[in-house]
Amino acid sequence: MKNTKVFLGLLICLQIIAATASDLFCQKMEWTCEKFGDKYVDPKFIVFNSVGDIFVGGERGVYRSTNNGNNWTLVNSEWNITSLVIDFDGNLFVGSRSRLLRSIDNGETWVEISTFQVTNLCINSDGELLAGFITGFSGGLFISKDKGESWSKIENGIVYRGRFTGNA
Repeated sequence: MKNTKVFLGLLICLQIIAATASDLFCQKMEWTCEKFGDKYVDPKFIVFNSVGDIFVGGERGVYRSTNNGNNWTLVNSEWNITSLVIDFDGNLFVGSRSRLLRSIDNGETWVEISTFQVTNLCINSDGELLAGFITGFSGGLFISKDKGESWSKIENGIVYRGRFTGNA
């Protein structure tokens, strides 16, 4: 019985110490909404490159900040962005409901590399680009080993469940 009381007392002390440490080391976070010019932006994706430039993508384009978010520049006015990634070489990829774009110069210029609807993008550990595409009544997961110039469908155990579009 005595050991149980000592254990419970020690447990309570540890909880008090943990709560006190939490109060000491945690700061109250205050968030502010950044205004991107006069445009409404719904930031869905935030990525940064190796030199610290920040890119924010949302429903109305991609914005870039080169000074830790103090100022923002619209670098892509693509609407309905579904994904935003940066590869190991600093290439920026923007997927939307109508196409896939790539910038090799920090968002200054863009090249269309696909006209498929992009559902998602990611870069794997080998630097390859993976994309979920929808093409009419089909789609699936695709991989590009050459920065989006060519694509191969991944079909090993992954099945695309299409959706019906049209009139019933």
